[in-house]
Amino acid sequence: MEMKAIALLAIHCLALFYPGHGLSAHGPLTKEEDSELEARLKTLNKPPVRTLKAFNGDIIDCIDMYKQPAFDHPLLKNHKIEIKPSFLPLGVKKKRTAQATPVEQPYLLGECPNGTVPIRRTTKEDLIRHHFYGKTYVPKYNSSLVAPPLTHFAYLSLEAYKRGPLFTAEGYIDVYNPNVEAGQFSTGQILITDGPEELSASKIEAGWMVNPNLYGDHLTHFFTRWTGGGGVGTGCYDMACPGFVQTNPRIPVGFVLRNFSVYGHVPYDIVVQVGQRRRGSWWLFYGDKRDEIGYWPRNLFQYFSSGASRISFGGQVGRAPNRPSPPMGSGHFPDHDFTHSSYIRLIRYRSSQKRLETPSRDGTATHVDVPLCYNVTDEGDLGGVTGYATTFGGPGGNCD
Repeated sequence: MEMKAIALLAIHCLALFYPGHGLSAHGPLTKEEDSELEARLKTLNKPPVRTLKAFNGDIIDCIDMYKQPAFDHPLLKNHKIEIKPSFLPLGVKKKRTAQATPVEQPYLLGECPNGTVPIRRTTKEDLIRHHFYGKTYVPKYNSSLVAPPLTHFAYLSLEAYKRGPLFTAEGYIDVYNPNVEAGQFSTGQILITDGPEELSASKIEAGWMVNPNLYGDHLTHFFTRWTGGGGVGTGCYDMACPGFVQTNPRIPVGFVLRNFSVYGHVPYDIVVQVGQRRRGSWWLFYGDKRDEIGYWPRNLFQYFSSGASRISFGGQVGRAPNRPSPPMGSGHFPDHDFTHSSYIRLIRYRSSQKRLETPSRDGTATHVDVPLCYNVTDEGDLGGVTGYATTFGGPGGNCD
């Protein structure tokens, strides 16, 4: 019975992985499809204790922490919620300087009451978009460094075999708002993976994304995504399916980043940290103070039994069939100027040590699948407020 529930969950969640065609190419919903979407709306949108609005018009529901959608996942049926991580976020004492301007915190018109968490309300229009692009394009997602069809990447990666299992990844990610159309997406992110290359690995992603099919706008959102791995097609973006447990009462996943960098000007960046204590949950931290946002329980994943095998820093893009690939980052190839292309600075990791460490060049590698359209640099350790850094991006276009 539990495996059947997981299979049904996988079918619902697969539709949220990648963009596809716009709605204009499709006819209206059938009566059966409409009924299915209404049922899914009731499952995703729990009765709110209070309702708030974000500055961009999104409806944010304050949901009882113990009744949030995460616990509809069959593997979390008897899960005991973790209010706080069992470890402190690392690196909080690192001071920000004039290297870049921090992106403002998400703006909600009001506050959620104690014991509740903010969750972006899913609309029927959201599900219609997910429904149609899920039907037109659901690729198989294999190795994290072998791009699935219609997606491309540019990453700087650290491998576990050179330093032992990896338990934490952190970076200051430069935020952009690339010109992305319906049927495309573009990200700047940290990607954490574990599992055999020949199989679908377990993955956690966090950073910024522009994805009109997912969010219904062309704004830049703080996003997360998880993939169970081991050939199990579960996982999704943000809170679009059960799994991620929200604990922060003020900062919801999927919120709009109000500020972003412009080519040639002082950049804006965000701090993202994802960490695990051995064999524990993977926690997401955001901002200069490393506010805990929530966590992915360990038993959601086929792998990640004790750390990760690879962490990657950079960007990924995707497109629907018969569409060009979108810009990545600033839309310009990196030229070592941090005001010209998107960057991730102060890259740090934790392996067996109890502190964050700076990588060394002999332990990193760059990966880009289509140098014609995108590129990535290994800037090395530049010290000061920049630290170890990578720059990435490109104009996109007809890359295949």
